Amino acid sequence: CYSAPAGYQSQAERIAAVRRGERPAESWEDLDAGDRCIQHAKAGPPISTGGYNNNVQVFQTPDYVVLLAEQNHDSRIIPLDGRPHVKSQIRQWMGDSRGRWEGDTLVIETTNLPASDRHVIERLTRVDTDTIDDRITVIDPHSEAKNAPDYRAISPGGKVPCLVDPDGPGGAPVHLMESSAILMYLGDKTGQFMGSDAASRWDVLQWLMYLATNVSISFSALNVTRDMEQQCRNLLDVMNGHLAANDHFAGDYSIADMMAIGRFGKFGFDYIDLDDYPNVCRWRHRLMDRPAVRKAIEMEIVQSA
Repeated sequence: CYSAPAGYQSQAERIAAVRRGERPAESWEDLDAGDRCIQHAKAGPPISTGGYNNNVQVFQTPDYVVLLAEQNHDSRIIPLDGRPHVKSQIRQWMGDSRGRWEGDTLVIETTNLPASDRHVIERLTRVDTDTIDDRITVIDPHSEAKNAPDYRAISPGGKVPCLVDPDGPGGAPVHLMESSAILMYLGDKTGQFMGSDAASRWDVLQWLMYLATNVSISFSALNVTRDMEQQCRNLLDVMNGHLAANDHFAGDYSIADMMAIGRFGKFGFDYIDLDDYPNVCRWRHRLMDRPAVRKAIEMEIVQSA
C-alpha cells in the first residue's frame, strides 16, 4: 500500500509536484510523454503553442497531409482517401486522424486518443500566404455539460441521445431520452417503420427491445472490456441465425433495424471478424445501400457552443 511522502496527501499530489519540478521523479512512470520526449501536446490534436518551438510545417500530396511540429519533431500523417478509423481499441499518442476537403477547408477528425473518448475536429482554411484559420471542436461524451440543469430537464439520465419535439401530442412540446423510446415515438408520429398491422408491430417491438437491451449494451461494454466477447459472439449467432431467412429483423425495414445499424454500420473490433457472420453482413450491406442510412452513419458529429 502506498504511503505518500511527508507533505503530500496522495500519490497524485506527489506526481503533480514532480511535474512542477518541486521534487525528483522516483521512476519513469512519474513523467508524462512530454517529459520523456516521446510526444508533446503542441503537436495536437489540436495544434497548440507555448513558450518556444511553435512552428508547424505542412506537407501535402493528393492522398495525405502531414503536420510536422517543431516541438519533438512529431509528425501527424493524415490520410485523405476516405479509409475508416482504426479499431477503437487501438489507442495512439496523437490519436487516429482522417482528413477530407470541404471546398478550401481541410477537415481533420481524430479519435482513439490515449485514455480518452474525446473526438477532435479541426477545420483548417488558408486565408492568405501567411495565415491559416484553425477552428477546433472537441466532443467529450463525459463532459459535465450532461449534468447542467437545462440538459437534465430534457434527459434526466444525463445521456445522449435525447429528443425535443416542439410539436408533440396535442401541439405541446415533448422531450424524450433513450434511443428505443425516441424511435418508437418517431415511428408512431410519422406512421412509418412500425409494421403494417398489430401483429407486425409487436414483431418490430420485440426485436427493438432485444437489440436495445442485449446487443447495443453488450457491444458498448465490449468497447471497454474483452470480457464481453463471448456474450457478443452469442448475440451475433442469434442475429445471424434469424437473418438467414429474413432480410430485416421484423418483416420490412423498421425501427428495429435502425436500432442495430448504428452499432454495426462502422463495426470495429480486432478480435471479432464480422465476415464470420455472413447473414449479418448481408443485412448490413443492404441497410448501408439505403441513402438515408449511409448519410446518418457518415454524418459528422458536431457540438454546439
